[in-house]
Amino acid sequence: MPAPQNDNDINLIDLAATIVRNKRFFYVAFLLSISIGVAAAIIIPSKYQYVSTYQVADTRVGDATRPLEPIAKTIATIENQWLLELLHDYYTKNEEELPFDIYASTPESTTMIQLISVAKENEAALVSSTHENILDQVNSHLDQLVVSNRKFWIDEISAMQALIERLETTRDSGDALVRAIELKTSYENQLEYLKTPETTAIARKGTKKASTNSILIIAGSSILGLFIGVFSALFAGFIHSVRRQLA
Repeated sequence: MPAPQNDNDINLIDLAATIVRNKRFFYVAFLLSISIGVAAAIIIPSKYQYVSTYQVADTRVGDATRPLEPIAKTIATIENQWLLELLHDYYTKNEEELPFDIYASTPESTTMIQLISVAKENEAALVSSTHENILDQVNSHLDQLVVSNRKFWIDEISAMQALIERLETTRDSGDALVRAIELKTSYENQLEYLKTPETTAIARKGTKKASTNSILIIAGSSILGLFIGVFSALFAGFIHSVRRQLA
């Protein structure tokens, strides 16, 4: 024997019937939500990825190229010092936060650093100036390393040349002289391989949009419109029932 139905129980068939009877409220709410979503997708500016690339100072060790300073250390300095200083200065000057983020990374198997930002087209000049500001500080820092390394190798070459000259006047110094010449040649190669840092691109704009804002906005507005439409139809049915009972 079926259990008696409580008047307060929710009957899905009645809910569906209520929605159908008040479908005009559903359609209005649903279409209004989609219209707002489409309008927002058109109005909101698209964003693009901007990438700056920087070739760090490096040298050769054997057959491999090695940066003068570990790239992970340089990136850590960017993120924890120069970038924070830039953000602070921008906020102090403009009383608002920088409208985009800046990320530092290194492409695999390279001695390069990338600065990446996702921003609107009208922010391209600001992206360029902020990236350039950071890379100028990186360049100044690495230039000092290049100068100190160059001085080190020049001093080593001079010292080895002086040793070679002394060995050339010493008897039975053949093996030592050969070794000194080899070392001098190695030092000269190190000096020759020493490469200065270089900015290779500033805020290069990607060819594709960096985000799918339009699709997400329209999809979100459609889902939201579905819920609002159902709620509007049920609420209209509820108001109609209340008025009927009060009549």
